[in-house]
This record gives sequence, C-alpha cells and structure tokens, in this order.
Amino acid sequence: MNAKKEQKISFKIDKIETESFSLNLLGISSFTRDSVNFNFSLKLEINPNKNRLIFALGLIVTPKTNKDKQIGNLDIKVHFLIKDMSNLVEVEKEKENIRLPNVLMITFLSIVISTARGIWSEKVRGTKLEKAIIPLLDPKKFLDNPSQS
Repeated sequence: MNAKKEQKISFKIDKIETESFSLNLLGISSFTRDSVNFNFSLKLEINPNKNRLIFALGLIVTPKTNKDKQIGNLDIKVHFLIKDMSNLVEVEKEKENIRLPNVLMITFLSIVISTARGIWSEKVRGTKLEKAIIPLLDPKKFLDNPSQS
C-alpha cells in the first residue's frame, strides 16, 4: 500500500507591486465584462536560495469589437516567501527548469489572479470600465499555457 506523505507548506505574501496601469477610454462608451477581452500573460521567477517566488501577471484589455485597440492594461508582481522552499523545488539543470508541486502552483495562481482582480477593480472604479470585472478563471489552465484570453 503506497501512502502519500503529506507535506506541510508554509508561505506568505511578502510584497505586491503594481508595475504599470493605463487606460485609453477616449471616445469609448461604458463596457461590461461581456463586452471586453481580458488577455493574460504570466511569468515566474524563482529564487530558492532566498525562499522567494515572484509571479508577474500582465493583463491587456480590448473591446470584443476591436481586438487591436488596447483600452487598458495592468502589470503586477506578487512576491511569495516560502519556508524551506529548497525542499519543494525540483531543479532540472540540463533544461534550467524548476518544478513546484501542481497543487502549490494552483494555489499561488489563484491568489495572483484574485489579487489582479482586486487591483483592477480598484483602479477602474468610477471609469467606463468599472463593470468590466476580471472573470473567475481556472488557474489550472495557466499551467499548460501561461498566456490566456
């Protein structure tokens, strides 16, 4: 009988940064969540020696009627500190890849997406985009494709 060893993971958010934010709403009527596209990009930086994991999430917002017109963007970084990170990280030296358990990645991605949703909602409050709320997303989709629409 193979029993999986339960691993306790201790982490915290160390810092949240808004790298950039802009709106281009001249000549634009109001938008709802269903009238815009939210396009995401995701980058991950890992520093096992400092127990630090940094997610950089980019968001570009376009009207569904004109996907070439950018009406908003948001770039954030969420820094996590992970206790005993070296015990969790698997480094593939030949490929320079770093692997974390999927359940941990999904947890971090959920936090990062929710953080972006909150920052976006606060930034667009009182504008024509205030009803364009970032939808609920399945963070598992980011594991296979870090660029999402």
